[in-house]
Amino acid sequence: MEYLLLGLSAFDALATDIGIRMQAIQEANPVAGSLYETSGFLFYGFKILLPVVLLALLRRQRSGVLVRKGVAFATALYGLIAIYHVCWIAYVLSAG
Repeated sequence: MEYLLLGLSAFDALATDIGIRMQAIQEANPVAGSLYETSGFLFYGFKILLPVVLLALLRRQRSGVLVRKGVAFATALYGLIAIYHVCWIAYVLSAG
């Protein structure tokens, strides 16, 4: 699940970046949107930060139920976000 979380997080960052550049979507998170306007590096760093922090906590407290549930929740959330990205990508490709 750890690699899935990182992969989904990276996909979210990349798909969001591409979608914004194509003017197909907007960043829903105001903090990430502000960082995007400031610096692509900061935007990508912020997008990857939560999963990295969760995974670091998981490595320190392998038996921690709260941390494991947090990782599972974040993975599920990023999975839903990935579905959203796939949908808008399919829509843009079919309309183009």
